[in-house]
Amino acid sequence: MPDWKALRTEFSLLDRYIYFNACSLGPLPKRGRAALARYAQDWDEKGTPAWYSDWLPQLARFRDRIAELLHAPAGTTAIAPSVSVALTTLATGLPLPKGRNKVLIGELDFPTIGHQWLSRPDFQVEFVPSRDGMTIPPSAFAERIDDQTALVVTTHLFYTTGYLQDVGAIADAAHARGALCVIDG
Repeated sequence: MPDWKALRTEFSLLDRYIYFNACSLGPLPKRGRAALARYAQDWDEKGTPAWYSDWLPQLARFRDRIAELLHAPAGTTAIAPSVSVALTTLATGLPLPKGRNKVLIGELDFPTIGHQWLSRPDFQVEFVPSRDGMTIPPSAFAERIDDQTALVVTTHLFYTTGYLQDVGAIADAAHARGALCVIDG
């Protein structure tokens, strides 16, 4: 069992607050502050060469570790500063399969999940409704996946209700109909 008290000491902010808003700007760990100081020092001492001598190799190691964690093949993970940036990259660079232009998004997903797809006129965006305002069962996605569906894009957790979706079932339904699935986890 983790030593939660010891872990909390890594975050100075937690001495003063019970902090729930960790999505965009979580509490800064002491090791994070030290890493930022090293980053600034490298920038100050090395300038542009720091990208090649330090930072890009660190990003490559981070991608490798993420791939290990996810049991993903080497070279198949990418890093983005936010989900919005990652989805924008996908939305602007992902070619549409012939005859498939529909994107399904959960009605309870964080709003920026839909923005990237709604801004592309070549995608037809359909929101999968919630019957109870709290959840969306996988069957609601499965019912709407058809031969025109290119992507099912949704979140693992609904930010307003805390509901954890069965993303495995959603992905299975998408893949069974030849659609891709993107999960904000």
